[in-house]
Amino acid sequence: MTRRLLGALDHITPEGVVEGWCWDAESPAEQLRVNINVDGKIVGAAIAGLFRDDLKSAGIGDGAHHFRFILPFDLLDAKRALEVRMQEADTGDYVGNVYYLQQPQAANLDDRIIELEAEVRLLSSRLSEIARAQGGGPAATDLFQVIGGFFMELAGNPDAISGAAAGERLSDAISDVSNRYESIALPLSATPSATIIVDGCAPLAAVHPCLKALGATLSAIGADVHLLDRGEHADLALTPVSVRNLNYVRIGDGLLSERNRIAQRVQTDYLVFVSGWTLPMPGWLNELVSALQNNPQFAVAGALVLRSDGVVQHAGLQRIEAGGWADLGAGRLTGDPDCSAMAAVSGFGDLAVAVRRADFQAVGGFNPAIPRPEAAMLDVSLRLVAAGRYSLYQPLSVVRLQDGAANDARVNIVEAVG
Repeated sequence: MTRRLLGALDHITPEGVVEGWCWDAESPAEQLRVNINVDGKIVGAAIAGLFRDDLKSAGIGDGAHHFRFILPFDLLDAKRALEVRMQEADTGDYVGNVYYLQQPQAANLDDRIIELEAEVRLLSSRLSEIARAQGGGPAATDLFQVIGGFFMELAGNPDAISGAAAGERLSDAISDVSNRYESIALPLSATPSATIIVDGCAPLAAVHPCLKALGATLSAIGADVHLLDRGEHADLALTPVSVRNLNYVRIGDGLLSERNRIAQRVQTDYLVFVSGWTLPMPGWLNELVSALQNNPQFAVAGALVLRSDGVVQHAGLQRIEAGGWADLGAGRLTGDPDCSAMAAVSGFGDLAVAVRRADFQAVGGFNPAIPRPEAAMLDVSLRLVAAGRYSLYQPLSVVRLQDGAANDARVNIVEAVG
């Protein structure tokens, strides 16, 4: 595919906040992934998908081709000039200008938070969503009120802000998250073979361990990771504070449509859908991908999903004679012969499942009209069966549900698919 790439690094603050834009004139609606290159080394990536009025006015597509990236702290410690460039990720082509950042001294975290807060406030006219505060316990509630209050202020709805929340600083909430959660960096791959799409259906207390477990399992297979925030848990908006190299997207209720958009945009061989309630075990992704590579007639491979007590939660769906669906292993103990071997199944929910991207695209992806994403994944599997492509249960790929998942009805796949 021919590309005509345009873009620029507009500004880099002394605190390491990189601002720029990137656009393909041959594919004007596509939101590009860009690599940030410092002194000849890729240090991270971002999706050029933020909106800017001036880009739209200049004819740069629909204007949603801006990006923001925060340089790693260790680079800011260097008392020297940094040469920063931007590369389009798919081609590796350099786009736009070279930016020289003179870094006289290391910036501390508090100063960077203040800088970020000021810049976010300038974007108040562009934010349209109100973060809904929810959580358990007084401490969590206070934190969520701070975050929710700040974003409600940005959304131009001051009447919805309580007096206490309005007086708080976003930096306090960010500092709290920074102190609570370990800073992690997901591995980057120049040629990822899988795209992992995490459903942000859980609070940060569950999603952070999920992402940490994902990062620890990506050494054998390169993958890029996307987190889709449904807006159900206010603290999830601060995930990028503690997790780097993550493609974070706030979507509200458009989960299936955003999954389809990602599938159209990426070039990887496999799409992997994972619930934020899960903890992937070592080797889980390699086993899923290997199962598909070794069994070319199968388009979908699903993992063994265990509850936190070790009982099987999900091992693939089969249609039963009386109508409806039964789970191959739900309620059984780990090691039960009925769910210990690879088996062809009718389909899966979306707790931990991989699908060949080409097959997914060939049947039209998810149907956004289906109200339950779990049922939408089964619908994809059934359409693939009609096309002569099948689903495979791989018990060697194991993920565990975290404590708290049992309170979310979405992990009960049989009930979800009806």
